[in-house]
Amino acid sequence: MLPVFIANGEAHDARLRRASWGEAPCFCSSWNEFQRRAADAPCLVVVDPWLTHSSTPERLAELSGLTDAHPLVVVTARHPDNARALIALPIAELVWLEELGNGQPALAIRRATADGALEQVRRRIAQCRRLKPQLRTALTAALDGSRQLRTVEDLADIAGRDRRTIWRWWRAACPDHPCATPRQLLDWLLTLRALAAHVPGRSWAQVALDLGIHDDTLARLVRRTLGRRLSEVGPSELQQVMQEIEHLFDQLVDPITSTAPEGADAPTSTP
Repeated sequence: MLPVFIANGEAHDARLRRASWGEAPCFCSSWNEFQRRAADAPCLVVVDPWLTHSSTPERLAELSGLTDAHPLVVVTARHPDNARALIALPIAELVWLEELGNGQPALAIRRATADGALEQVRRRIAQCRRLKPQLRTALTAALDGSRQLRTVEDLADIAGRDRRTIWRWWRAACPDHPCATPRQLLDWLLTLRALAAHVPGRSWAQVALDLGIHDDTLARLVRRTLGRRLSEVGPSELQQVMQEIEHLFDQLVDPITSTAPEGADAPTSTP
């Protein structure tokens, strides 16, 4: 369920009812109701056409401790005053009210949900002292999306080492049990970003273009990770991919207690 708080009593605005949210919205009639539902939601949405004329900025500031695990999407009117009001607020995505009809809410929500999941994993990797510091740096860069990393060589460049050193560190992190390869982790991260960008009205070719890869490359990637054709992949796979990424990184962070997600197959990618 997607909690959506609409300021100024505009819950019956036809544009909001017709908007594509990507999942079933729960329009909250009060801020208290919104806060109650927020704790169990992967993403939060606040709609306020005029942030400078309401208490919404103050309310959003109070959510700063919550939005680390529950990313926040704000929908507001395109105006300089609103943009200034958002500068210091803990938001993950911004959607202009004028963009409600072109699929932007669903796209922003999927991106925020994926980024929120990756941020949780990134924090765990950053604090994992059993990994070499240079390897932690490379993996956190792959997770935060600051650079598009697709190969072991890309990880090695970030770490300031060569490919063989990355593999040596990797094997040292998983000495006594099967572990996903660096290539498999990078494949799943790219798959997640592809699925997060795929919403109604956007073709897979557009998604591939945004990712800087050919659509045939994207098709092969999804076949490797999900074992499906692009035409067979729907919105529900996003959660599956997030769970798989959490599991693969668990193997590095806590290899003794990590268990595969229910129904997951063993990774099949090559190094």
